[in-house]
Amino acid sequence: MGLALLVVLAGCGGGEDDGPVVAEASPADVEPTALAATGYERVDRSNRTTNTTLTVSIQGDVTIQSTFDVRATTRRVVYERAVAGGTAAVGVLSVPGVRPAEAIREPRNPFGDRGPATLATNATTYTVRDARQTGTATVRLLGNETTLRRYAATGERDDGSLPVTVGVATVRHDGAFVSVVAVVPREADEGDRVARLAEGVRH
Repeated sequence: MGLALLVVLAGCGGGEDDGPVVAEASPADVEPTALAATGYERVDRSNRTTNTTLTVSIQGDVTIQSTFDVRATTRRVVYERAVAGGTAAVGVLSVPGVRPAEAIREPRNPFGDRGPATLATNATTYTVRDARQTGTATVRLLGNETTLRRYAATGERDDGSLPVTVGVATVRHDGAFVSVVAVVPREADEGDRVARLAEGVRH
């Protein structure tokens, strides 16, 4: 009979002696031809540095679970256009992939455990809450056919709150995790435009 052993190490590689793992994402945005075709305009370009923790399992004869402190700088670009019911916002968010130890073969998303409402809030000019998945679609993002997950949610802006549709698609590309996140008033249909913007992302 085999024996599985889990060893948990807190602060490995990210304690006071070593300091946090520091990572910065490379920029991503939408090419001008896609913006011209969809009517969206850039309203924001910003960077944000966040301290977080990343817990990973390293497989071998013994499974070691380690937690690392991470200081990650993300890059965000937001595009908007007026639609029925208000404003549609589409954000392109680039998050650095992190390999805090040599034994970790693939880069990890330090914010991969965040839900769609938090991701939409971080990626756009909306504050989003109460997201509930309603379906999926397929979009082309950075040369990859990938799933865009749709959610019904509530979006808030300075002029009040309204029901919205949220769309989220993420791929790993050149050491980063690049997401396209759309927040659209529910009465508007921006599916084709969002897909065109996703296709026009460059990184």
